[in-house]
Amino acid sequence: MIGISALTFFVFGLSMHYQTTSTLTTIFLVITNGLVASSRLIMNAHTPKELTMGVLAGSIPQILLMYLWL
Repeated sequence: MIGISALTFFVFGLSMHYQTTSTLTTIFLVITNGLVASSRLIMNAHTPKELTMGVLAGSIPQILLMYLWL
């Protein structure tokens, strides 16, 4: 969850920075986030709290990067 959420926010930040529309890529990455999270829950590998912490751990550095970069 850390990796895929960081990638999602990074691509979103790049599209904001370059003012391009990468909707298909963003939609694909959001769906991939959902698939990764649901697979981790189905396999009982993580709890919802752990997945939430993973999303936060991946997205907060990217949000800070967008804030400092843009």
